[in-house]
Amino acid sequence: GAVAARARAGARLAQLVHDMLPITGANWYGDAQGVAAAADLTLLLGAADALAADSLEVAAEAAEVAHKHVTAVLPPDPTLPAADDPRGLCPETPYVLTVGTIHPRKNHVLLLDAWSRWLASNQGAGPVPWLVIVGRRHPQDRAFFERLAAEPVLQSRVRVVTDASDPELAALYEGCRFLAFPSLAEGWGLPIREALLYAKPSIVTDAIPSSEVSRFVEAVPAGDGDALYQVIRHWWDDPEPVESRIRAIREEFVPRSWDRACLDLLAAILSVDGN
Repeated sequence: GAVAARARAGARLAQLVHDMLPITGANWYGDAQGVAAAADLTLLLGAADALAADSLEVAAEAAEVAHKHVTAVLPPDPTLPAADDPRGLCPETPYVLTVGTIHPRKNHVLLLDAWSRWLASNQGAGPVPWLVIVGRRHPQDRAFFERLAAEPVLQSRVRVVTDASDPELAALYEGCRFLAFPSLAEGWGLPIREALLYAKPSIVTDAIPSSEVSRFVEAVPAGDGDALYQVIRHWWDDPEPVESRIRAIREEFVPRSWDRACLDLLAAILSVDGN
């Protein structure tokens, strides 16, 4: 419809790209809906007079496909209501949190691998912390739940919450020690930004746009289970990497407002053809 309107009325078309995953991550979008999304995205990129993207990384990906300039316009930071945990979702002892739809692209299974290895090698070295996984279910989450069911020992230290309210999510961010986010591909990484609002650093993968928050996170190669495990253990066993990042977040992190994001997006649109 937007492309037709542009041709019919001579309107200018501005496109804001959240991610390029229907094209760059086609292995996760092979169904009819995903194929259609890739076709629509390609059409819109080709027709757009102005292009903006949610991160520097996605801007570079979009520019490579569209052969046009793409401006990175970071989204506003999210807001959550006051924390409330009426169901007692937060473990009573310190824990690690991950947030995201339970989909293979989010790679929750890699965290199950890490906790399985931790539990097997613990041998009286102190209790293994809880891993709290928060995310809606997805039609492709079968492998994750089969793996969890196959190892009862994991269930003693892995809590899955598929229906957290916003106040409960806020409470889970407040109570965690840090966030682990092992996704294989992202357009932005909302949970990383949400965690920053609670002064919590993240362990991420190098497949996640993190150039704007690199000093608050530590990145490991995407899909590298051993690297992920080693960093999680290091952050848990040695408080310094976490505490130093918490101090940096409190001193340096400035949440991005809706006003600032909207003004930047408007500037990107109006800059086309020098207007």
